[in-house]
Amino acid sequence: MKLKNVMAAILASAMIMSVSACQSGNGGNDAETEESERDIEEEVEEANANAQSVKDQILTFLTKMDMQVCGMKLSASSTSLITISVDNGVWKVTNSTPDSFMSGKFTWSGSGSSDSSSEDIAEDELARYLAEIFPDITTAGIAAWLEGGKCMAVTFTADSSSPDAQTLALLGAGGWIEETCEWDGETEGVSKDGNIVGTTPVLGMKD
Repeated sequence: MKLKNVMAAILASAMIMSVSACQSGNGGNDAETEESERDIEEEVEEANANAQSVKDQILTFLTKMDMQVCGMKLSASSTSLITISVDNGVWKVTNSTPDSFMSGKFTWSGSGSSDSSSEDIAEDELARYLAEIFPDITTAGIAAWLEGGKCMAVTFTADSSSPDAQTLALLGAGGWIEETCEWDGETEGVSKDGNIVGTTPVLGMKD
């Protein structure tokens, strides 16, 4: 009887240890999930900060152009979608509506690049200016909505050299044509393609 009692105690102890191990394992998975979620939130916050910085610098550039009488026309009907591709540190700018800008010392032609040698194309100047301000950004896809001499909204991703299509489609009159985005359906700032995307003003999650 004593032997049976000893064996029963050993089995019971083994079962307790097994259950404890399982619970500990699940706890570890939960901790890893929470850490991963925090990492994504931090990446989104950083992308949002980058979007705001780019927005601020585009506005600063437009102000500099104003001083040389070749900035953006101040009429509310003067709008433009600026798309920017950064690949291997080279910034390329596309301006959808050159007619929304005045020409003077610089001419708005519709496109420009930071590696261009021209001295009179405004888009080249903008590309060089941003490349100098943000030397640590070597890959990015950016889009900005300009209206009446102001930079109204920006979308930024460092996961691609092309602007995020999902948020790009929301740029329009007033900046954003909607205040929320579907994102990936789960996490604000993560696109359907899985890219981390920063926005300013920040686009919330659509209900």
